[in-house]
Amino acid sequence: MHRIQKWADKWLVKFNPKKTESMIISRKKDPDHHPSLIFDSNVIKTVESHKHLGLHFSSDGSWNIQIDGIIAKASVRLNMLRRLKFKAERKTLEVMYFSYVLPILEYADVIWDNCSEYLKDRLEQINYEAARIVTGATKLTSLQILLKETGWETLRERRKNHKLILFHQMANNNSPAYLSNLVPTNFGQSHPYGTRNAGNVPHMPARTNYYHNSFLPSTVRLWNEIPINIRNSSLYIFKKYLKKTWVVPKYFYSGSRLGQILHTRIRTESSGLNEHLYRKKLVTDPFCECRQIETSEHFLLRCPQYQLLREFM
Repeated sequence: MHRIQKWADKWLVKFNPKKTESMIISRKKDPDHHPSLIFDSNVIKTVESHKHLGLHFSSDGSWNIQIDGIIAKASVRLNMLRRLKFKAERKTLEVMYFSYVLPILEYADVIWDNCSEYLKDRLEQINYEAARIVTGATKLTSLQILLKETGWETLRERRKNHKLILFHQMANNNSPAYLSNLVPTNFGQSHPYGTRNAGNVPHMPARTNYYHNSFLPSTVRLWNEIPINIRNSSLYIFKKYLKKTWVVPKYFYSGSRLGQILHTRIRTESSGLNEHLYRKKLVTDPFCECRQIETSEHFLLRCPQYQLLREFM
């Protein structure tokens, strides 16, 4: 601190000690005690967390504060979408989610992806709720059915792909040098005799699960699972390989908003049809008034109660 002050005096730079903070990062239950730092005759305040470039770093190395902040900010914007759930069309709601909410959920996600499973589940709930708003599905619709309906990936899968894409850029020197230099120098040289592990990046030893799940060790493991020809391909082909979602049919977006919602609920088996309600234990039997099981096919094509309507259509 004294050397920094001398440098500032020499070059006429004025620091404000009152705006300066110090933080000790330790995973120990009983962290070592460190004396206070003095800067320009002022005691530097010690804090438990610090925000830098939009990331909240905590003294215990956890990401609780960071994820809490993400969820709070994303929830506010999600509430704006919720007000438009029955007014805006599905495509409009989807674009709004991708533009205004999803970037919040994924900012710097390759860094904090080693957070706890509990925090990851909380983030997935935001994605799940957004899918319900966009499609108009009910709360009893499962996440897997919603993902198929929307063609979206889970946030976990998206973070995995983000890490792999960044590592591809690092391994091919298409990233800043301070990132590319993190790739092990013996990359591709650990198996010189053409074994099936030739071209793999050596695994990085880790003494703790926390480091084991951090960006570089976890991404190296994911990278080595990808076929060597894909790893050596262009970034475009690499991204195409990672993208495993299906394209949603255009007719999912057609019609009025009410029609979109009703069709979605039939497809996702979360409509008011008795068979759908019976599966969710909301009614005592799955039968229609005509005493046939009230499936989607029965309602749309078979039920005699709607025969005249079908003929009219």
